[in-house]
Amino acid sequence: MKKVKILTLGLLLTIGFMACKKNDTIGTAGLDATKTSLVKKGEPVLFTLSQPAGSTVNWSVNPSANTQINASGNQASIMFGAKGNYVVTAVAGNVSASRSVSVSDSSYTGGGSGGGGTPSTTLSFSAGEVIKITASRMDSGSASGLILSALTTNSYTCLSNSLLSTFTSGTNSYGINFTGVSVPAGCTAGTAKAGGFSYLYPVASGTSTLTINFNGTTYSGTIVKTGNSYTINWPYTTGVIISPTSL
Repeated sequence: MKKVKILTLGLLLTIGFMACKKNDTIGTAGLDATKTSLVKKGEPVLFTLSQPAGSTVNWSVNPSANTQINASGNQASIMFGAKGNYVVTAVAGNVSASRSVSVSDSSYTGGGSGGGGTPSTTLSFSAGEVIKITASRMDSGSASGLILSALTTNSYTCLSNSLLSTFTSGTNSYGINFTGVSVPAGCTAGTAKAGGFSYLYPVASGTSTLTINFNGTTYSGTIVKTGNSYTINWPYTTGVIISPTSL
């Protein structure tokens, strides 16, 4: 009887150990990241699923608002547009792994340098390029504004590239100048659409102007804030496109 109990206990311990090992695989151990804390808004972070994929890898971020995912096989470059805590998950067949990411309130200015201080490379926009902007609300206490998440239509070298822009603001006016695509020094792996974020905050009640310069063309529209609602008057259907126009 004692031998039976010992064998049973040993079997249970073995099963428990195997279950723990399985949970180690389906967790943070299988998903590597170039950075998980003090990530800047708009800073590309490269994630790699270390387990053999064997099937398509599906990537997701929770919360998903104001995030951009550029995926290529078992790697994905992800940008976060707002301060906060996120969970990145990669699923390939029966393999699932996640990493937590903390994003600060600082903004990424693009590029960075490689070994020896080599600066990043700036690429010109390809012919026929169109920038699509997704607008979303940005609320903090009694003040509010807009986050503009911009993404090119065409792809450029380096999975961790980013969209370069400068931003200006004045009394009831905002300006964005898209200048090119930034590629970190030494990065050649993969291709991806270039993305970035602009922050219009706070936006005053009434009408504000929005001017965007891109590829030698100036695009102009207005933002009307009424109470807690926004209407973006943007007449363009090519070049620079903004949606939604009512928030």
